[in-house]
Order: sequence, then C-alpha cells, then structure tokens
Amino acid sequence: MVPPGSVDGNGFLTQGFMRVEAEQMLAELVGALTPANKAKVQGIPFAFDAQTSEFNAYAGCENGVPYMAMTLPLLRAVGHIAEARASDEVFGSRRTDVYTRQAAEAMNASAPVPDPAPGFYSPQEANDPRKLGRQRIIFDEMVGFV
Repeated sequence: MVPPGSVDGNGFLTQGFMRVEAEQMLAELVGALTPANKAKVQGIPFAFDAQTSEFNAYAGCENGVPYMAMTLPLLRAVGHIAEARASDEVFGSRRTDVYTRQAAEAMNASAPVPDPAPGFYSPQEANDPRKLGRQRIIFDEMVGFV
C-alpha cells in the first residue's frame, strides 16, 4: 500500500515521496552490507540532481569528498515505468512497452521525460489500490537496482 499523500490525483507517485523512498531504499541496502563493506559506504551523501535533463545516476568525488546522485529526470522516468508495469501486471495491459518507447525517443532527442498522455490510464486504473501497491514495490525494486 502507499501512504496518504504519496500519489497525485492521477495515480502517479509524487516527487517528494519518490525522493524519500529512494533515500530509504539506499539506507536499507547499506544496512544489509557486511560490516566491512558498510564502513566503506555509510555516510556517503546521496543527492538528487535537478541541474540536468539527463537520465542518469552516478557517483563521484569533489574536493576529496565522495557523493552519489540520481538525476530528477531518471527518478521521474523510473516512477512512470513503475506505474506502467504495475498497470500491466494488474490489468493485463501493455503500457510499459508504449511508455518505454516514448521515454527512449525523448532520451535520444535530449527532450524532457515524457508524461503519459491524458487517458493513458483510466481514472479507475490510475487509483486502483492493487495497482498503487504494486507500483510502489516495482519503484523500490528499480531504484534499488540503480
């Protein structure tokens, strides 16, 4: 299930929720490491990069200080893909194929992350509790992989 306020009226995970969820997923992954490996990565700052239109996640070092980052366009694309996959699983649709094609075309054209067109999801599908629950799980899995 998703907490109140974590989705908008169209059934899309809000940016605030996705940011918090991504940070919590990173904390869970770090927490599952062996003590030796945890010591290597615990405390490395994780940020969301709003200064680019690229779909990217990266790590780096600035002035000797390591950091990890995910761009907001990637976070948004992951949110849309999670929603499409959840819809496919719950309703037997093929929206993931359609959306990933649109996202790939946008990425190749250096265009912003596309939102699904109006009517892509019916209001009943968009806010179906089964879809919303799967959407969150899929989002977490995808962010954990990134």
